[in-house]
Amino acid sequence: MDHNSPVSNLQATRLQLLTDMISIDTTDGKEAALAEWLAARLTAVGIKADLQPVEGSRTNLVATLPGRAQGNRLILTSHLDTVPVGAGWTKAPFTATIQDGKLYGRGASDTKSSLAAMTAALIELAESHAVPEHDIVLLGTAGEEKDMAGARAFVARGGMADAGCLVVGEPTNQLGEAGCVEVVNTTKGCLPIALRTKGLSSHGAQPAEGINAVLLMTDYLSWLNYHPPFAGISPDPDHGLPTWAPTVIQGGQVFNMIPAACEAFLDTRPIPGMSEADTMRPFFDAAADRWGADWGNYIDIIGRFFLPPLRCPAHHPVLQQALAVAASCGFTSHIRRFFGASDISYLCVDPDMPFFLFGPGIESQAHKADEYLWVSDYLASVDFYKAFAAKNGGLRTV
Repeated sequence: MDHNSPVSNLQATRLQLLTDMISIDTTDGKEAALAEWLAARLTAVGIKADLQPVEGSRTNLVATLPGRAQGNRLILTSHLDTVPVGAGWTKAPFTATIQDGKLYGRGASDTKSSLAAMTAALIELAESHAVPEHDIVLLGTAGEEKDMAGARAFVARGGMADAGCLVVGEPTNQLGEAGCVEVVNTTKGCLPIALRTKGLSSHGAQPAEGINAVLLMTDYLSWLNYHPPFAGISPDPDHGLPTWAPTVIQGGQVFNMIPAACEAFLDTRPIPGMSEADTMRPFFDAAADRWGADWGNYIDIIGRFFLPPLRCPAHHPVLQQALAVAASCGFTSHIRRFFGASDISYLCVDPDMPFFLFGPGIESQAHKADEYLWVSDYLASVDFYKAFAAKNGGLRTV
Protein backbone atom coordinates (compact mmCIF):
# COMPACT_ATOMS: atom_id res chain seq x y z
CA MET A 1 0.00 0.00 0.00
CA ASP A 2 1.24 3.48 -0.87
CA HIS A 3 1.84 5.30 2.42
CA ASN A 4 0.08 8.38 1.01
CA SER A 5 -3.04 6.54 -0.22
CA PRO A 6 -6.44 6.99 1.47
CA VAL A 7 -7.52 4.42 4.05
CA SER A 8 -10.57 2.17 3.97
CA ASN A 9 -13.11 1.83 6.79
CA LEU A 10 -11.27 -1.28 8.04
CA GLN A 11 -7.96 0.54 7.96
CA ALA A 12 -9.49 3.53 9.75
CA THR A 13 -10.66 1.18 12.51
CA ARG A 14 -7.17 -0.25 12.80
CA LEU A 15 -5.68 3.24 12.96
CA GLN A 16 -8.12 4.33 15.62
CA LEU A 17 -7.03 1.41 17.80
CA LEU A 18 -3.40 2.54 17.66
CA THR A 19 -4.32 6.19 18.11
CA ASP A 20 -6.32 5.37 21.22
CA MET A 21 -3.48 3.27 22.63
CA ILE A 22 -0.93 6.05 22.20
CA SER A 23 -3.20 8.40 24.14
CA ILE A 24 -2.82 6.16 27.21
CA ASP A 25 0.37 7.01 29.11
CA THR A 26 2.20 3.77 29.97
CA THR A 27 5.51 5.26 31.10
CA ASP A 28 7.04 4.55 34.51
CA GLY A 29 5.08 1.40 35.37
CA LYS A 30 1.62 2.71 34.41
CA GLU A 31 0.75 -0.23 32.14
CA ALA A 32 -2.46 -1.28 33.94
CA ALA A 33 -4.66 1.36 32.28
CA LEU A 34 -3.76 0.12 28.80
CA ALA A 35 -4.10 -3.54 29.82
CA GLU A 36 -7.60 -2.86 31.17
CA TRP A 37 -8.60 -0.87 28.10
CA LEU A 38 -7.43 -3.63 25.73
CA ALA A 39 -9.13 -6.31 27.82
CA ALA A 40 -12.43 -4.45 27.46
CA ARG A 41 -12.00 -4.17 23.68
CA LEU A 42 -11.19 -7.86 23.33
CA THR A 43 -13.97 -9.00 25.65
CA ALA A 44 -16.48 -6.98 23.63
CA VAL A 45 -15.92 -9.27 20.63
CA GLY A 46 -16.03 -12.47 22.70
CA ILE A 47 -12.31 -13.01 23.26
CA LYS A 48 -11.38 -14.18 26.75
CA ALA A 49 -9.00 -11.58 28.20
CA ASP A 50 -7.38 -11.78 31.62
CA LEU A 51 -5.40 -9.25 33.61
CA GLN A 52 -2.66 -11.22 35.32
CA PRO A 53 -0.86 -9.55 38.26
CA VAL A 54 2.84 -8.83 37.94
CA GLU A 55 3.75 -6.74 40.98
CA GLY A 56 1.95 -3.99 42.82
CA SER A 57 -0.66 -2.52 40.49
CA ARG A 58 1.14 -3.70 37.36
CA THR A 59 -0.48 -6.32 35.14
CA ASN A 60 -0.02 -8.35 32.01
CA LEU A 61 -2.76 -8.73 29.44
CA VAL A 62 -3.41 -12.34 28.35
CA ALA A 63 -6.08 -12.93 25.72
CA THR A 64 -6.87 -16.24 24.05
CA LEU A 65 -8.65 -17.18 20.84
CA PRO A 66 -9.41 -20.86 21.56
CA GLY A 67 -8.40 -23.56 19.10
CA ARG A 68 -9.73 -27.03 18.36
CA ALA A 69 -6.76 -28.91 19.81
CA GLN A 70 -4.69 -28.64 22.96
CA GLY A 71 -1.04 -27.58 22.97
CA ASN A 72 1.16 -26.08 20.26
CA ARG A 73 -0.17 -22.60 21.03
CA LEU A 74 0.87 -19.59 18.99
CA ILE A 75 2.02 -16.77 21.29
CA LEU A 76 1.85 -13.23 19.88
CA THR A 77 3.46 -10.78 22.29
CA SER A 78 4.55 -7.18 22.62
CA HIS A 79 5.01 -4.90 25.60
CA LEU A 80 2.56 -2.44 27.12
CA ASP A 81 5.05 0.02 28.57
CA THR A 82 7.07 2.78 26.94
CA VAL A 83 10.10 4.78 28.01
CA PRO A 84 9.49 8.28 29.42
CA VAL A 85 8.88 11.16 27.03
CA GLY A 86 12.07 13.15 27.59
CA ALA A 87 13.03 16.44 25.96
CA GLY A 88 12.97 17.54 22.34
CA TRP A 89 9.42 16.73 21.27
CA THR A 90 7.72 18.99 18.75
CA LYS A 91 4.62 16.76 18.54
CA ALA A 92 2.26 15.93 21.43
CA PRO A 93 3.64 12.57 22.64
CA PHE A 94 0.29 11.19 23.82
CA THR A 95 -1.79 12.51 20.94
CA ALA A 96 -1.11 10.51 17.78
CA THR A 97 -0.30 12.88 14.93
CA ILE A 98 -0.46 11.66 11.32
CA GLN A 99 1.58 13.67 8.85
CA ASP A 100 3.11 12.72 5.47
CA GLY A 101 2.30 9.05 5.92
CA LYS A 102 3.87 8.86 9.37
CA LEU A 103 2.19 8.44 12.74
CA TYR A 104 3.94 10.22 15.62
CA GLY A 105 3.63 9.50 19.35
CA ARG A 106 5.41 7.86 22.26
CA GLY A 107 5.33 4.14 21.58
CA ALA A 108 4.54 4.53 17.88
CA SER A 109 7.51 2.33 17.00
CA ASP A 110 8.41 0.82 20.38
CA THR A 111 6.03 -1.00 20.62
CA LYS A 112 2.40 0.07 20.70
CA SER A 113 2.16 -0.39 16.94
CA SER A 114 3.10 -4.06 17.25
CA LEU A 115 0.68 -4.61 20.12
CA ALA A 116 -2.10 -2.74 18.33
CA ALA A 117 -1.55 -4.74 15.13
CA MET A 118 -1.64 -8.04 17.03
CA THR A 119 -4.78 -6.93 18.88
CA ALA A 120 -6.48 -5.84 15.65
CA ALA A 121 -5.58 -9.16 14.05
CA LEU A 122 -7.12 -11.12 16.93
CA ILE A 123 -10.26 -8.97 16.93
CA GLU A 124 -10.73 -9.34 13.18
CA LEU A 125 -10.25 -13.11 13.39
CA ALA A 126 -12.85 -13.32 16.16
CA GLU A 127 -15.31 -11.15 14.25
CA SER A 128 -14.95 -13.43 11.22
CA HIS A 129 -15.72 -16.44 13.47
CA ALA A 130 -12.35 -18.00 12.68
CA VAL A 131 -11.38 -21.02 14.76
CA PRO A 132 -7.68 -21.95 14.81
CA GLU A 133 -6.40 -25.49 15.02
CA HIS A 134 -4.57 -24.45 18.20
CA ASP A 135 -4.97 -21.56 20.65
CA ILE A 136 -3.72 -18.14 19.66
CA VAL A 137 -2.57 -16.19 22.72
CA LEU A 138 -2.04 -12.44 22.77
CA LEU A 139 0.34 -11.39 25.56
CA GLY A 140 0.89 -7.75 26.48
CA THR A 141 3.72 -7.56 28.99
CA ALA A 142 4.51 -5.03 31.69
CA GLY A 143 7.97 -3.64 32.34
CA GLU A 144 9.91 -4.68 29.25
CA GLU A 145 11.67 -1.32 29.17
CA LYS A 146 12.74 -1.62 32.81
CA ASP A 147 13.09 -5.10 34.25
CA MET A 148 11.01 -7.45 32.07
CA ALA A 149 8.93 -8.26 35.14
CA GLY A 150 5.90 -9.05 32.99
CA ALA A 151 7.66 -11.68 30.91
CA ARG A 152 9.16 -13.25 34.01
CA ALA A 153 5.76 -13.36 35.73
CA PHE A 154 4.11 -14.95 32.69
CA VAL A 155 6.74 -17.69 32.56
CA ALA A 156 6.52 -18.27 36.33
CA ARG A 157 2.76 -18.86 35.98
CA GLY A 158 3.40 -21.53 33.35
CA GLY A 159 2.31 -19.29 30.52
CA MET A 160 4.76 -20.74 28.01
CA ALA A 161 3.70 -24.35 28.64
CA ASP A 162 2.60 -26.06 25.41
CA ALA A 163 3.66 -23.09 23.29
CA GLY A 164 4.54 -24.12 19.76
CA CYS A 165 5.70 -20.82 18.31
CA LEU A 166 6.57 -17.37 19.66
CA VAL A 167 6.22 -14.13 17.69
CA VAL A 168 7.58 -11.02 19.42
CA GLY A 169 6.55 -7.55 18.29
CA GLU A 170 9.59 -5.28 18.32
CA PRO A 171 10.48 -2.59 15.76
CA THR A 172 12.19 -4.55 12.95
CA ASN A 173 12.19 -1.94 10.18
CA GLN A 174 15.94 -1.35 10.18
CA LEU A 175 16.23 0.80 7.05
CA GLY A 176 13.49 3.27 8.03
CA GLU A 177 11.87 3.13 4.60
CA ALA A 178 8.21 2.18 4.29
CA GLY A 179 7.68 -1.50 3.51
CA CYS A 180 11.02 -2.75 4.87
CA VAL A 181 9.83 -4.63 7.97
CA GLU A 182 12.04 -7.66 8.41
CA VAL A 183 12.01 -11.05 10.15
CA VAL A 184 14.52 -11.31 13.00
CA ASN A 185 15.81 -14.74 14.01
CA THR A 186 18.69 -13.98 16.36
CA THR A 187 19.45 -11.63 19.23
CA LYS A 188 22.39 -10.88 21.44
CA GLY A 189 21.91 -11.48 25.14
CA CYS A 190 22.33 -8.96 27.92
CA LEU A 191 24.13 -9.11 31.27
CA PRO A 192 24.48 -5.91 33.32
CA ILE A 193 27.45 -6.24 35.66
CA ALA A 194 27.66 -4.17 38.84
CA LEU A 195 31.16 -3.19 39.98
CA ARG A 196 32.10 -1.80 43.40
CA THR A 197 35.66 -0.98 44.36
CA LYS A 198 36.68 -0.99 48.01
CA GLY A 199 38.81 1.87 49.25
CA LEU A 200 39.52 3.66 52.52
CA SER A 201 38.45 7.22 53.22
CA SER A 202 40.76 9.96 54.41
CA HIS A 203 41.02 13.74 54.25
CA GLY A 204 41.47 15.05 50.74
CA ALA A 205 44.59 16.90 51.86
CA GLN A 206 46.16 13.60 52.97
CA PRO A 207 45.41 11.15 50.16
CA ALA A 208 48.23 8.79 51.13
CA GLU A 209 46.34 7.88 54.32
CA GLY A 210 43.42 6.53 52.32
CA ILE A 211 42.79 4.17 49.42
CA ASN A 212 41.03 5.97 46.59
CA ALA A 213 38.20 3.79 45.32
CA VAL A 214 37.73 6.02 42.26
CA LEU A 215 41.33 5.35 41.22
CA LEU A 216 40.81 1.62 41.81
CA MET A 217 37.81 1.71 39.49
CA THR A 218 39.56 3.69 36.78
CA ASP A 219 42.52 1.32 37.08
CA TYR A 220 40.24 -1.69 36.56
CA LEU A 221 38.38 -0.12 33.64
CA SER A 222 41.67 0.88 32.03
CA TRP A 223 42.89 -2.71 32.42
CA LEU A 224 39.78 -3.95 30.61
CA ASN A 225 40.28 -1.36 27.89
CA TYR A 226 43.84 -2.50 27.19
CA HIS A 227 43.11 -6.21 27.71
CA PRO A 228 39.76 -6.74 25.91
CA PRO A 229 37.66 -9.25 27.87
CA PHE A 230 36.28 -11.16 24.87
CA ALA A 231 39.31 -11.06 22.59
CA GLY A 232 39.76 -14.83 22.52
CA ILE A 233 36.18 -15.65 21.54
CA SER A 234 35.33 -16.61 17.96
CA PRO A 235 32.96 -14.09 16.37
CA ASP A 236 29.38 -15.05 15.66
CA PRO A 237 28.43 -14.99 11.95
CA ASP A 238 25.51 -12.66 12.68
CA HIS A 239 26.62 -10.62 15.68
CA GLY A 240 30.39 -10.62 15.55
CA LEU A 241 32.12 -10.44 18.92
CA PRO A 242 30.35 -9.99 22.25
CA THR A 243 30.55 -6.42 23.52
CA TRP A 244 31.10 -4.66 26.83
CA ALA A 245 30.89 -1.01 27.81
CA PRO A 246 30.98 0.95 31.07
CA THR A 247 27.73 2.94 31.14
CA VAL A 248 27.42 4.27 34.72
CA ILE A 249 30.04 5.36 37.23
CA GLN A 250 29.66 7.09 40.57
CA GLY A 251 32.11 7.61 43.42
CA GLY A 252 32.78 9.89 46.31
CA GLN A 253 30.60 12.12 48.45
CA VAL A 254 32.35 15.49 48.81
CA PHE A 255 35.32 17.06 47.02
CA ASN A 256 37.64 17.06 50.06
CA MET A 257 37.31 13.41 51.08
CA ILE A 258 39.10 10.42 49.56
CA PRO A 259 36.29 8.08 48.42
CA ALA A 260 35.96 4.71 50.12
CA ALA A 261 33.68 3.29 47.43
CA CYS A 262 33.09 3.69 43.72
CA GLU A 263 30.33 1.98 41.77
CA ALA A 264 29.98 1.35 38.06
CA PHE A 265 27.88 -0.69 35.65
CA LEU A 266 29.01 -2.58 32.60
CA ASP A 267 26.61 -3.33 29.76
CA THR A 268 27.71 -6.68 28.32
CA ARG A 269 26.12 -8.36 25.30
CA PRO A 270 26.93 -12.05 24.85
CA ILE A 271 26.52 -13.79 21.50
CA PRO A 272 24.72 -17.10 20.80
CA GLY A 273 26.48 -20.01 22.46
CA MET A 274 27.64 -18.01 25.50
CA SER A 275 26.31 -18.76 28.98
CA GLU A 276 26.18 -16.43 31.98
CA ALA A 277 29.38 -18.00 33.29
CA ASP A 278 31.09 -17.47 29.92
CA THR A 279 30.15 -13.80 30.04
CA MET A 280 31.24 -13.19 33.64
CA ARG A 281 34.51 -15.13 33.56
CA PRO A 282 36.66 -12.57 31.67
CA PHE A 283 35.83 -9.89 34.25
CA PHE A 284 36.85 -12.13 37.14
CA ASP A 285 40.02 -13.04 35.24
CA ALA A 286 40.82 -9.36 34.65
CA ALA A 287 40.55 -8.62 38.37
CA ALA A 288 42.82 -11.56 39.17
CA ASP A 289 45.34 -10.45 36.54
CA ARG A 290 45.36 -6.95 38.01
CA TRP A 291 45.33 -7.68 41.76
CA GLY A 292 46.12 -11.38 42.12
CA ALA A 293 44.27 -14.10 43.98
CA ASP A 294 42.95 -11.71 46.64
CA TRP A 295 41.25 -9.46 44.07
CA GLY A 296 38.05 -9.72 46.08
CA ASN A 297 39.61 -7.34 48.61
CA TYR A 298 39.62 -4.64 45.95
CA ILE A 299 36.43 -5.10 43.93
CA ASP A 300 33.01 -6.80 43.90
CA ILE A 301 31.79 -8.04 40.50
CA ILE A 302 28.11 -9.02 40.43
CA GLY A 303 25.92 -10.00 37.47
CA ARG A 304 22.46 -8.45 37.89
CA PHE A 305 20.46 -10.66 35.53
CA PHE A 306 21.14 -12.73 32.42
CA LEU A 307 19.18 -12.60 29.19
CA PRO A 308 20.50 -15.44 27.04
CA PRO A 309 21.40 -14.85 23.40
CA LEU A 310 19.10 -16.71 21.03
CA ARG A 311 18.95 -17.99 17.47
CA CYS A 312 16.27 -19.76 15.46
CA PRO A 313 17.87 -21.36 12.37
CA ALA A 314 17.25 -19.26 9.27
CA HIS A 315 16.17 -22.33 7.31
CA HIS A 316 13.46 -23.25 9.85
CA PRO A 317 10.10 -23.73 8.10
CA VAL A 318 8.42 -21.21 10.43
CA LEU A 319 10.87 -18.48 9.38
CA GLN A 320 10.47 -19.33 5.72
CA GLN A 321 6.71 -19.19 6.21
CA ALA A 322 7.03 -15.79 7.88
CA LEU A 323 9.05 -14.48 4.93
CA ALA A 324 6.46 -15.71 2.47
CA VAL A 325 3.62 -14.13 4.45
CA ALA A 326 5.52 -10.84 4.72
CA ALA A 327 6.02 -10.79 0.95
CA SER A 328 2.32 -11.47 0.39
CA CYS A 329 1.52 -8.45 2.60
CA GLY A 330 3.74 -6.16 0.52
CA PHE A 331 6.84 -6.12 2.71
CA THR A 332 10.39 -6.38 1.44
CA SER A 333 11.72 -8.68 4.14
CA HIS A 334 14.87 -10.59 4.92
CA ILE A 335 15.99 -12.70 7.86
CA ARG A 336 18.37 -10.67 9.98
CA ARG A 337 19.82 -10.08 13.44
CA PHE A 338 18.61 -7.81 16.25
CA PHE A 339 21.14 -6.13 18.53
CA GLY A 340 18.88 -5.18 21.44
CA ALA A 341 17.46 -7.41 24.14
CA SER A 342 13.74 -7.98 24.65
CA ASP A 343 11.19 -10.12 26.48
CA ILE A 344 12.05 -12.97 24.13
CA SER A 345 15.06 -13.95 26.24
CA TYR A 346 12.75 -14.78 29.16
CA LEU A 347 9.84 -16.11 27.11
CA CYS A 348 11.80 -18.50 24.90
CA VAL A 349 12.14 -21.18 27.58
CA ASP A 350 12.28 -24.08 25.09
CA PRO A 351 15.44 -23.89 22.96
CA ASP A 352 13.76 -25.97 20.24
CA MET A 353 10.66 -23.76 19.94
CA PRO A 354 10.66 -21.66 16.76
CA PHE A 355 10.49 -17.91 17.26
CA PHE A 356 11.00 -14.65 15.43
CA LEU A 357 10.66 -10.93 15.98
CA PHE A 358 8.53 -8.87 13.61
CA GLY A 359 7.02 -5.45 14.15
CA PRO A 360 6.10 -2.41 12.06
CA GLY A 361 8.12 0.07 14.12
CA ILE A 362 11.37 1.63 12.94
CA GLU A 363 14.30 0.38 15.00
CA SER A 364 16.15 3.70 15.00
CA GLN A 365 13.04 5.55 16.26
CA ALA A 366 12.93 3.68 19.58
CA HIS A 367 13.23 6.01 22.60
CA LYS A 368 13.61 9.15 20.44
CA ALA A 369 11.74 12.44 20.57
CA ASP A 370 9.03 12.70 17.89
CA GLU A 371 9.02 8.90 17.61
CA TYR A 372 7.13 7.71 14.53
CA LEU A 373 6.39 4.83 12.18
CA TRP A 374 4.93 4.51 8.69
CA VAL A 375 1.14 4.20 8.73
CA SER A 376 1.30 1.78 5.79
CA ASP A 377 3.65 -0.54 7.72
CA TYR A 378 1.27 -0.64 10.67
CA LEU A 379 -1.77 -1.40 8.52
CA ALA A 380 0.01 -4.13 6.56
CA SER A 381 1.37 -5.69 9.75
CA VAL A 382 -2.20 -6.45 10.87
CA ASP A 383 -2.56 -8.47 7.68
CA PHE A 384 0.76 -10.15 8.41
CA TYR A 385 -0.22 -11.32 11.89
CA LYS A 386 -3.62 -12.52 10.65
CA ALA A 387 -2.15 -14.43 7.71
CA PHE A 388 0.69 -15.96 9.73
CA ALA A 389 -1.78 -17.10 12.39
CA ALA A 390 -3.93 -18.66 9.70
CA LYS A 391 -1.04 -20.58 8.16
CA ASN A 392 0.62 -21.55 11.44
CA GLY A 393 -2.56 -22.46 13.26
CA GLY A 394 -4.67 -23.96 10.48
CA LEU A 395 -7.46 -21.41 10.92
CA ARG A 396 -10.94 -22.27 9.71
CA THR A 397 -14.16 -20.28 9.75
CA VAL A 398 -17.41 -21.64 11.17
